[in-house]
Amino acid sequence: MKHSPKVIEKFGCLTELLQEIPDISVTASPQTLSGQISVRHHSPLLSTQYFFCCCNRFWSKNYDLLYRCKFPSASLLSSEIVLDKNNQFSSAQYEDSSLLHLLNTNLLLTDILKAVDLRQLNVKISPEEITLELSPMVGSIVQLLLPPLTYFIKPTQQELVAIFQILQLVLATLRQAGFTA
Repeated sequence: MKHSPKVIEKFGCLTELLQEIPDISVTASPQTLSGQISVRHHSPLLSTQYFFCCCNRFWSKNYDLLYRCKFPSASLLSSEIVLDKNNQFSSAQYEDSSLLHLLNTNLLLTDILKAVDLRQLNVKISPEEITLELSPMVGSIVQLLLPPLTYFIKPTQQELVAIFQILQLVLATLRQAGFTA
């Protein structure tokens, strides 16, 4: 899919903002609006992908930013955990799980979640792998058709760092609960 030069320019702006964060290196592909982020010295998060999902809306195209991490699973069960509108983790499969309790009672995670406006946060657990997907409002690109206008919800460095902290805390909780090695 060919993207407009303005959208590619905004993707470049996001990549530059990410590169300014200490302990992070970024490899980006502007033509596909995707990249790989390597994180040094901040286990358990070692790397994550970031990319845009294009959604056609009435009179606009929205490019929603998505971060995705995949890890080997140590679980025998399959589950999907989502963050609801009240910043509470829930699962249709396991309503009373120790993992949900750990995620919902982590005060640092709760405080950071209040500071970042998220579109979604999903944890998909299977016996093969765990996939963590986070989509913040900041970093998104909206391209209006009439009037022709492209704007970028520019994240601050504090918001970007908070996103990585959320990923790290969720992964640390998964490890603490025995879901990852």
